[in-house]
Amino acid sequence: MKWSSYALNRYIAPKLADLERNLAPEVISQFDQAKYWVGNFIFNSILRVQVKEPWRKYIFNFLRCVQTALHEYECGRGSLDEYLAGRREAISRYFMTVLHFETSVAHAYQAYMLRRNILEKDKLFTKGDGSPLERLNRIYNHTKHYESVIAAGQLPDDATIPLWITNDSLECSEVSLSFDEFAYLLVDLGKAADQLSNPPLPSDPADQTSIDK
Repeated sequence: MKWSSYALNRYIAPKLADLERNLAPEVISQFDQAKYWVGNFIFNSILRVQVKEPWRKYIFNFLRCVQTALHEYECGRGSLDEYLAGRREAISRYFMTVLHFETSVAHAYQAYMLRRNILEKDKLFTKGDGSPLERLNRIYNHTKHYESVIAAGQLPDDATIPLWITNDSLECSEVSLSFDEFAYLLVDLGKAADQLSNPPLPSDPADQTSIDK
């Protein structure tokens, strides 16, 4: 049975009937060491440079989060292509695509919070600045606390899930984040992961910390 646009948008996900293209740019090919970030850091921590605690734990988990965020983003891109090539009624494929992007958002924002601790910064953004990072935070919080959003009646009638996909963005009932903006944030995290997975030797042998704050 072919579902109407109303049924797709009202009972499955907002704007689903209008989803026709995958404009999420490819990211992972920019980082040939992405799958090895955690392993490289472990190897370097054992044989090259000793990173003080708690920085070692922050960096270790930062790399794990970035690695997962990029992997899930690329899985989301591939899953979206598969969904668009098939039937709109294949809702299991659509929801799997949403899950990949939702997981990527969560791990990307967690990575930013870990990097804030690594760099000893007070905050990641100014509240209300509308930056891509603030909107990533709002999507992260929206999906993390979706049960309270439902209980508070803060959803439009057709928002059946906390995060949905449009042709060029990820959206929740509060904000949207374009795929270009999300890819920019992932590249930013990937560049930091490249650096932190292979920390430079300290210039002073007595300095056991190789983190540039």
